[in-house]
Amino acid sequence: MIGIDLGTAFSCAAYVKEGAPQMIPGDKGKRSFPSAVFVRGEELLLGTGARERSESNPGNVIHSWKRLLGRGYESQAVRDATDHLAYQVEPGLEGEAVVRIDDVLYWPSWFAARVLYEIRRWTRDHLGEVVTRAVVTVPAYYTNRQR
Repeated sequence: MIGIDLGTAFSCAAYVKEGAPQMIPGDKGKRSFPSAVFVRGEELLLGTGARERSESNPGNVIHSWKRLLGRGYESQAVRDATDHLAYQVEPGLEGEAVVRIDDVLYWPSWFAARVLYEIRRWTRDHLGEVVTRAVVTVPAYYTNRQR
């Protein structure tokens, strides 16, 4: 089992070995990595690779997606967040906040899944086995929908 801190800006994962926590090296061998996702057509980059595209493709680098997760487009939290985002946020089918990249809508949970899949891959590479159980931290104030 691993523990994952799925953060707004950075994420990391750890496991316990012989009673002591061990960080799982991820993006470029670092303990934590940016919770950013770059999407352009079929091209997908995560972490530092995504963040490196911020200057050249700001509308395709999705960061702070956790601020949109499970929230309505009209919520104050989403309005506050969109003031600082270079990518397009709009209402989804049920009024929830979604990200538009070109002609495709992405739910914030899609970005969470990409980051979690990447953590799982790094964990498998580091431990040499597939991890089937994890604990993911979430803010205490999250609603059930956000969890």
